[in-house]
Amino acid sequence: MTRKPVRGFRTSPLRVLALSAAISMALIGGTAQADPNPFARRGLDPSAQAARAAQQQGLQSVRAQQAAQKSLAAFGRAAQVRSALDAAQVAARAAAAASQIGNNVPNGLGEGGLKIAAGVRIEPGAILANDPRLGESKLWLGAKTPTQRVDGADTTVTIEQTQKKAILSWESFNVGKHTTVYFDQRGGNQSGGNDWIALNRVDDPSGRPSQILGRIKAEGSVYLLNRNGVMFGGGSQVNTRSLVASSLNLFDNDVAKSNRIFINEGIQRARQDTQDAFVLTSERVDYSGSGALPGQPGDIRIEAGAQIKTAAGGYALIAAPNISNAGSVQGEDGQVQMAAVIGARAGQPSGGNDLRLRYGDIGTVAGTDPAALGYGRFDNTGIIASKRGEVTLTGHDMRQDGYVGTTTGVSGPARFRSSPPTTPAPATPTPPRNSPTASAVR
Repeated sequence: MTRKPVRGFRTSPLRVLALSAAISMALIGGTAQADPNPFARRGLDPSAQAARAAQQQGLQSVRAQQAAQKSLAAFGRAAQVRSALDAAQVAARAAAAASQIGNNVPNGLGEGGLKIAAGVRIEPGAILANDPRLGESKLWLGAKTPTQRVDGADTTVTIEQTQKKAILSWESFNVGKHTTVYFDQRGGNQSGGNDWIALNRVDDPSGRPSQILGRIKAEGSVYLLNRNGVMFGGGSQVNTRSLVASSLNLFDNDVAKSNRIFINEGIQRARQDTQDAFVLTSERVDYSGSGALPGQPGDIRIEAGAQIKTAAGGYALIAAPNISNAGSVQGEDGQVQMAAVIGARAGQPSGGNDLRLRYGDIGTVAGTDPAALGYGRFDNTGIIASKRGEVTLTGHDMRQDGYVGTTTGVSGPARFRSSPPTTPAPATPTPPRNSPTASAVR
């Protein structure tokens, strides 16, 4: 498959083909034409008028058939791509399981694996809006001490959350191949979904990205922030209602401010009319082009075979200066947003559990190509999809050689958005020609 680079503050080259929409457009659409028989309009020639109506009906039928054939062909090509990539993911998972790579990451709690930051106090009690503890850089609030159970070769680490929002500080957050990290958020279960959140901040003195080689699961949401980046290995699995994985800072570069916004507003900040409010940020955002360039946060890599799934009503937000996806990222009745950026502002919501972010005019030095500053590269050779939801990809240098798609259901149409980082996402993307990699079909 030919690699298709797109430059100049653009998003991925994706074609969205809606079968039902194409048929509807053919049935009701068509271009305006001059009427060759003006007498028919005046009612002076009933037979000509009837012939004209029959002719128009026949043309509409032909157009509908042509549109349906084109849409079916496009859908067939996209289905073939998806089927081939699904098979490739299964093979990659098997290869990752058999490989010795990753065996250097220990399973369970301990040095080099899952290690709580030194000096933190385990405080599972209530967290107040003006809680003075939020000013501390390293915390363990709203959850009990992690417990570990070993069953043969498998290790399960359980973190029982006791409050709606938890802030957890780690020295390292590496999940071994035979480790399952379970954020026990059953206290937040309700009919409308689980809205509990575990915010995990990783401050690894080794400067290494988090390595996720095993499993992460939760009833609610898990936020994983590591300035050094995150790597999801080929055998990794993530199953949560929502997931935020990023090397950027949440809300503010000041940890104390970030904590207070998280507890008092949270990601809801993205649904308020708070102009210029940051949801994700970094020191690079304030760079003006003079002086020393601040250090850049790490990248996110999702290897072939990795599976990231979010549940109904949730979202997946994956953001870093550069992103490479060869695995599978899938949402259910929700949003999948992946952005190769150094910051994101709150956008205008459209209701419900809708997450709107703006990536434009953030950290952009006049006359400077973001690629020259080392960010904005987005590579996709895997699967990015949402059932009955929405997919948004953002970056400067987009390389799309995988599958990106949405599907619709009886509850409502899917939406596919693509937008350059300089403007809010338009409702309908403008795809390049001959891109076979995405489909949206009722």
